[in-house]
Amino acid sequence: MTAWDLLDDEPEPVPEPPKKASASIWASLDEDEPQPSGEPAPTRSTWQSLDDDEPEPAAPPPAPELTASVLSDGEVLWARADGQSVTLGSGQPLHVPAGVPDGVNGWRRVRILDAATLHAEVLVFPVEQPAAGVADEPAALFAAEPAPSPPLRPPGFPAGEGGDLTAAFEARVRRAEQDHRNAAAAALEDYRRRGDQLERQLREEHDRRSRAAEQRAEAQYHEAVRQVRQEAEQQVRHAQQVAAQNHDLRRGAEQRLQAATTELDKVRGERGVGLAVAAAGWGVALILLIIAIAT
Repeated sequence: MTAWDLLDDEPEPVPEPPKKASASIWASLDEDEPQPSGEPAPTRSTWQSLDDDEPEPAAPPPAPELTASVLSDGEVLWARADGQSVTLGSGQPLHVPAGVPDGVNGWRRVRILDAATLHAEVLVFPVEQPAAGVADEPAALFAAEPAPSPPLRPPGFPAGEGGDLTAAFEARVRRAEQDHRNAAAAALEDYRRRGDQLERQLREEHDRRSRAAEQRAEAQYHEAVRQVRQEAEQQVRHAQQVAAQNHDLRRGAEQRLQAATTELDKVRGERGVGLAVAAAGWGVALILLIIAIAT
């Protein structure tokens, strides 16, 4: 049988997988499958038939001719090795006469030797050996760890020998009491030192605030004195201005009085002359009247 015979012959019909009896409610509505007379019909609830996920049957592998038509000689691809059987991802088995050389299963790289007959070989994992004399030996780079020394343990305590345990315990108690007294004295000294430091800080803060208050009071006093002096100077200047105005008014009044007096004296003098002239005229007229009457 040649490769062309495989390509020319009609593929053998693949038997269909037997239909699995579906127990879902939809299958019972769509299909009318007669139940065997000897077996009772399976009873399943509606919810159970709707919730169960039944695995679908696996798809059959493609025909060998179809797989051979898409492969080429010398092509390298991945296939699953399980023991001595090698299968492509589509489920098509390959003919590997040499089998798996290293016996490692799983996905392996294979090379197609004859695409028409689906003959292939499993490629071994590439393993390289380092060249001799290129690098140093690991033993020269990493020295061996030194052997651990035996643990240091105190010698045993023989019965009836060694120190007095009661005296050692009492000495330990005395040391603990002395340590407690020293700690209490140190705490008291630290408390006193902190108290003195706090008192000194309070005194310094009080002195600082007192000096600040005195400075503010002195500044306020100087400001008040300056304002009083400024107001007094303003009042003095105002009084001087008022006095100068009064002096000018008095002098003007005196000048006006003097002018009025002079004008009055002048008017009085002119009035006396007029009266004298008028009296003389009246006298002449009276004499003439008397003369006229007498004649």
